[in-house]
Amino acid sequence: INAALTKLNSLELDIVAYENRINDLATITQFLEAENYYGIEEIQQNKINVDSLWLNLQNSLKDYSSQLLQLKDLYELSSSLDQLQASLFEVKESLQKDSDNLGNYSTEVEEYLAKQKLVLKNLENHEITLEERSNEAQQMEDTPDNLIQDKLINLNDLLTEIKSMAKIRSELLNQSKDFHNLMENVEDHNSFIKQMQTTIANISIVTEFSEIVSQLRNFERITDEIQARQPSIIETLNQGNNLVENKHYAESQIADTCSTL
Repeated sequence: INAALTKLNSLELDIVAYENRINDLATITQFLEAENYYGIEEIQQNKINVDSLWLNLQNSLKDYSSQLLQLKDLYELSSSLDQLQASLFEVKESLQKDSDNLGNYSTEVEEYLAKQKLVLKNLENHEITLEERSNEAQQMEDTPDNLIQDKLINLNDLLTEIKSMAKIRSELLNQSKDFHNLMENVEDHNSFIKQMQTTIANISIVTEFSEIVSQLRNFERITDEIQARQPSIIETLNQGNNLVENKHYAESQIADTCSTL
């Protein structure tokens, strides 16, 4: 198409350069008419024939140019759709590759969530681009085999599939984030409980009154710490129960962990 357009530009230059000769013909004809030339009828008829051929040539060139430009726009649109398809396949491949990677700790999950945010943004941009290309296609006449329409249908189907994959991954990553936050809280509570158990186990029974008072104060301090911790533990257990009730992918492990706590 680009080669044909280059050739067309050359033809247009040749025709423009030839136009002066057509104008000269009109001038000569007018002069001979004014001189009442004996063969003026034949000259006038020849001029009419030349003018008709010249007009047909200009119209043919205009139509050919219009068709080439339309075809150029059509194939540029087709190429743009191919590029969009390649970009979407890259997103799909990335989602498939990371589908089993939900993170082994909170900071890793945060990294995956940040990456997922970029994926969703790219999908949003791709969706806008696809809508723009669809609008462009409506202004064009498709190929006889509906090349553009078929590509648009395939791209819409592909985008819908990838958006569904991205949605599922976002949900799983958020569940992973909740899971690791819960496990970290549980680990912290377990450490606290073990520390309290060790402290209590190391308290010896005394017989002197003054020592008894001191020990009672120690027990009061321990009791205060335990009571202060209790709301946080209850909150963690409620968090675990909510995850189980919402069918978290690790609901069995969560239930066992909360039960142990």
